[in-house]
Amino acid sequence: LMAMNSSIKSLPEAFSSENSIELQIPFIQIVFGDNIQVVLISICDQSKETVEMLADALYSVLEGEKDFAVVASTDMCHYLSYFSAERRDRNTIKEIKAFEPELFYLASAKGDHKLMCGYGAVYTVMKVSKKLGADKSIVLKYANSGDFAPETKNKVVGYLSALFVKTAEGDNKNVVVDEKNKEINLPENPKAGDAIQGKKEEPGMLNKAQKKELLTLARDSIKLYLENGKRLDAKTDDSLLNEDMGAFVTLHENGRLRGCIGRIIATGSLCLAVRDMAIAAAVQDPRFRSLSLDELGKVDIEISVLSPMKKINDSNEIVMGKHGVMVKSGLKSGVYLPQVADETGWDRETFMNSLCTNKAGLSQDAWKTGECEIYIFTAEVFGEPTNPE
Repeated sequence: LMAMNSSIKSLPEAFSSENSIELQIPFIQIVFGDNIQVVLISICDQSKETVEMLADALYSVLEGEKDFAVVASTDMCHYLSYFSAERRDRNTIKEIKAFEPELFYLASAKGDHKLMCGYGAVYTVMKVSKKLGADKSIVLKYANSGDFAPETKNKVVGYLSALFVKTAEGDNKNVVVDEKNKEINLPENPKAGDAIQGKKEEPGMLNKAQKKELLTLARDSIKLYLENGKRLDAKTDDSLLNEDMGAFVTLHENGRLRGCIGRIIATGSLCLAVRDMAIAAAVQDPRFRSLSLDELGKVDIEISVLSPMKKINDSNEIVMGKHGVMVKSGLKSGVYLPQVADETGWDRETFMNSLCTNKAGLSQDAWKTGECEIYIFTAEVFGEPTNPE
């Protein structure tokens, strides 16, 4: 492994107080026995450059080999309250199940909202697994320390077990997942204090009351901002609306677009995303002049709550009217929501050509030539009646 890159060095003292590796040894011994070779890797620098390098080096060593396992060991979120930890860890589970390494890293490495302390190790294993042919992420079990020591629920640590595998559908008939290790199912709207089992990830998760609360929040946020430039204190007792999710807010006036701004990658709770994107759609969309307070009663508000993104290699997977699409090439990217296809009547080719040229600033056929990466997502779309006031 060290021969693959000079940045990989032997440094035994790096493991002297590294408990994340020590914790794995008993499990390795139980599963594989004592007669096994273990290569320990500690990642001190979790920069994208470092973890990409390590993933490439591991792939070079493991390609063509058999009878090996690559394990990432890390805690999840650290020392939050039981309920806050569940909310944060639900987002992590969502990213891990989506099995998109680049999006996982982007979500994990952001500021003070890191999903887990050892995200670089998880990204490395996710990336090398994909390169070796894995095509599915299977989440087996989640718990946090508060589930086993209730007296510590004010300050817990989360733990997750998951597999990246090449399934039978991926032309590997030898993959078997123990039937007693069922994939976890997440409750649609867990209450504070309930142990998380998972969360519904596709659109359809919001009930009527939650949709109404978000629409009211969006309108009230715009109104307050237009009145005095202040942002509404977006608080809610609803656990689902406190989860990290991406969202778009769209404004229409007399059936015509009046503003649309969104957040593709979740960087905070859904209610905060709706508040901030509603204000942005009203005053920051460069295609329109800022909305005035007098105009607010003439617009109707539409909200799109986004699912996790999925990278695709075949544009034929795009279902018009169902999938939103993001194209990305370097620092250039562009997004169309699912409803764009219905509103324009475009076929897939017209839709993708416009997305590449008008939204991402790429060549018209970038989506055909491999010049860009393509991601699809779904959205739960709901809105107010026209001219609600």
